[in-house]
Amino acid sequence: MKFNLRPATPDDLPFRLALHNSLFPDNPSTLADVQRQDDTRRADLVHRRFIAEVDGQAIGQGVYAQQEWMYHPQKFSVSAQVGREWQGRGLGKLIWTRLEEEVRSLDAIKLFASVREDETRALRFLTERGFAEEQRERESAVALADARLDGLEEAVKRVQANGYELTAFADFNIPDKEIKLHAFDREASQDVPRPPDEVFTFPELARYWETIHANPNHDPSLWFVAIKDGELAGLSQLNPIAAQPDVLDTGFTATARAHRRQGLALALKLVALTEAKQRGYKRVKTGNDSTNAPMIAINDALGFAEEPAWLWMTKSGL
Repeated sequence: MKFNLRPATPDDLPFRLALHNSLFPDNPSTLADVQRQDDTRRADLVHRRFIAEVDGQAIGQGVYAQQEWMYHPQKFSVSAQVGREWQGRGLGKLIWTRLEEEVRSLDAIKLFASVREDETRALRFLTERGFAEEQRERESAVALADARLDGLEEAVKRVQANGYELTAFADFNIPDKEIKLHAFDREASQDVPRPPDEVFTFPELARYWETIHANPNHDPSLWFVAIKDGELAGLSQLNPIAAQPDVLDTGFTATARAHRRQGLALALKLVALTEAKQRGYKRVKTGNDSTNAPMIAINDALGFAEEPAWLWMTKSGL
């Protein structure tokens, strides 16, 4: 068996897609999605991908990269993946050895990796290499046929009585609405739970909207906002998934600091889920930091059922 690790090329996109979909069947992607991720990646950030081959056949990949949304020049996300039929043969260890050599040459001080809690082989692989859980993302989903949406009318009346208007972002017709949403997101994101000692590197206005508009699946009629006196007070986003046409993924749900405890998050979630059901979508997925008790409570009340969590694993002191 001849093992080889070479730099990835554009010709590897179909293999990368097939590998992803075989390893993560619950979160499938499309070739267009993979291509877009490559096309929109910032060229000034370190990103290296290697394809692992056995006797000339692609069987896995290794990746390390600086993170745009949580940037530090000496901190890298890492991933060593091997097709399931090739696992258990020591090939992941060979990929990892190369990744570790590369990030050490860049004076890395911390590595990040993500793994689903029920992927015991992958979790053991990381743990054996000194990674420890630093953050947990609680995943959940609801079948819209079973969602508890009967509180919609009452929730909407409550926020309207306090002077709020609920509308789709697509119908929020003011010239600077993209500027307003960017500013809203920048402020609200500061309160999102994140790993200790890490800070968000929030993108500037042009970059923020560049990545959104590059996605042909983006649908602003499925982003819902709460408005008061012409200002954004709350947001709840649903995003179509190209590989799962009847499923939606929840984006950011948040309330501006000055408008919290008004029932906006619940009302916006109810509006969004009701609209999704009316359009014929079957299922909605979401993820929340396990410490975000208020949002988890809202999702539980709406009928979301817990699924295996994603773990944010880290290793320091290389």
